[in-house]
Amino acid sequence: RAVSGIMLLITVSGIVFVPFIERTCRRFDKKNVFMVGIGGAGVLLIALRFIDIGGYSGLIAACLVYSVANTCYWQLMPSMIYDVSEIEERESGKSHAGAVVSLQALSESICIAVGLQMLGIILEKSGFDETLEAAAAQPETALAWVSNSFTLIPGLFMTFVFIIMIGYPITKNKIESILAEKNNNIAEK
Repeated sequence: RAVSGIMLLITVSGIVFVPFIERTCRRFDKKNVFMVGIGGAGVLLIALRFIDIGGYSGLIAACLVYSVANTCYWQLMPSMIYDVSEIEERESGKSHAGAVVSLQALSESICIAVGLQMLGIILEKSGFDETLEAAAAQPETALAWVSNSFTLIPGLFMTFVFIIMIGYPITKNKIESILAEKNNNIAEK
């Protein structure tokens, strides 16, 4: 029952965050909103690993933080992929949007597969016993690595994404300029 409640919380909070993120992107560059959403969530997840909120409250906090990052990713990444495609088309003269979108989908699938495999290895090496129903019966090392797997590790990866995004050269002004140039070229023809 607790797992169902947490999954419902992630889903509902994601729906609630969508209009907030959309309004924020009207005011600020979506690159910056993405960076703050993902990077901020990463830092908070790392902090949650070391702050003892305890029990179900800590789980709810971690899930809400995760939900912010998840919503930023799924709401902003598709349009950012098309921005990359627009710039690439301008530079090469050919549209490769399908290839870019396919590459992004393929990389997501590979990352999910690798992530799940890594989680299985971490749990196995930490002594996690899937036959035990009560968390209290699990070894301390297994509980610590379960916590790491849902706070510290994703937090580190989210922080890494933030660092990578610092170098992301596409801004709102740049994409608006490219789209205006494209529209002018179409109007002239």
